[in-house]
Amino acid sequence: MLEIDMDILSSTVIVIGNGFDLNLGLKTSYHDFMKSRYFLDLLVTGNRLCIYLKKRENLDNWVDIESALVPFSLMEDSVNFKSELAVLKIALRNYLNHIDYGNINRRSHAYEFVRDVGMNASMILNFNYTDTVELILQEHGLHADLSKGKVTKVHGTLSNGAGIILGVEDKAEHRTGHAFIKKSSDDYFPAVNVSEYLLGAKSIYFYGHSLGKTDHMYFERFFNSVSAAAEPKKERMITMSYLKSAGNADMMEQLNKLTSNNVLILKQENIFIPLPLE
Repeated sequence: MLEIDMDILSSTVIVIGNGFDLNLGLKTSYHDFMKSRYFLDLLVTGNRLCIYLKKRENLDNWVDIESALVPFSLMEDSVNFKSELAVLKIALRNYLNHIDYGNINRRSHAYEFVRDVGMNASMILNFNYTDTVELILQEHGLHADLSKGKVTKVHGTLSNGAGIILGVEDKAEHRTGHAFIKKSSDDYFPAVNVSEYLLGAKSIYFYGHSLGKTDHMYFERFFNSVSAAAEPKKERMITMSYLKSAGNADMMEQLNKLTSNNVLILKQENIFIPLPLE
């Protein structure tokens, strides 16, 4: 059972990343997708983007696959890049749709987290395409309409006809004519003002989200604000999860970038809680 201060849950915002689904025991990583027939079939067709991704040795999560679009854009003047990316997104969607989401680990930390914290949180900003958060909320008595109203899908969803958002941030470099690799260029981009929601919260949980470069545009304003010495001190609690086995080095590196190397002020002006996960 998680120890939760119930007084602050009414002003709690949760940010969910792919580490959440992985903690539930689901094979939603890029590595799993790349081993599937959905990806391998694209290699057979000669999809140059997928061939390039296959050669990358360190692609093991969504942030890396998105980041790989930039060097591919800069080195490949391929007239098929846009269509190759489109079919890759379709393959990813089809792969994720074939997973049995009823077979999640109900003894996992992620499941308990939604049960104990998510049920009473004011908003859940979900960067995953999957509906696992809604599933857990509904298993604990929240009506389907209410669960969907509580969860905002920042990168789209598998559950309707809209596309899923896969790409890089607005500041990313790319070859002329390749603006389509930016998340904000997608016709289905929901333009969720993530920083606005975070700035209005008293308690914030980052669960399974790496704060990777391709998502910096969502968080920059928030972290710049809460790490500024000029801002009046607020009793804001920021809890950030990371894999214990990997350590917190990656998390701290991203925080250094997002706060312009003002992590000390971030920790001084807020209640900062690291949350190591098994």
